[in-house]
Amino acid sequence: MAWVSGIPTLAMFGSTRSDLSTPLGKHTLLLHSSDLECGNCLLAICKYGDTRCLTRYTPEFVFEKALTLVDNSRNRVTE
Repeated sequence: MAWVSGIPTLAMFGSTRSDLSTPLGKHTLLLHSSDLECGNCLLAICKYGDTRCLTRYTPEFVFEKALTLVDNSRNRVTE
């Protein structure tokens, strides 16, 4: 619900279909699996036995993206 309130929102979707669930707006960022051959599979258990759609994003990468999202949102408020 944060994104509908205009709060900077970073979402991570694994097997969820990103085309139906993407939060909208310049204050949001979605890391998703649609670029993978198995992306948007909707499977509860990965057919590869892992969670490659999520583990490919390192904590450092996600943190950096979150900081950028917050910084961009702050800049839009002050403009």
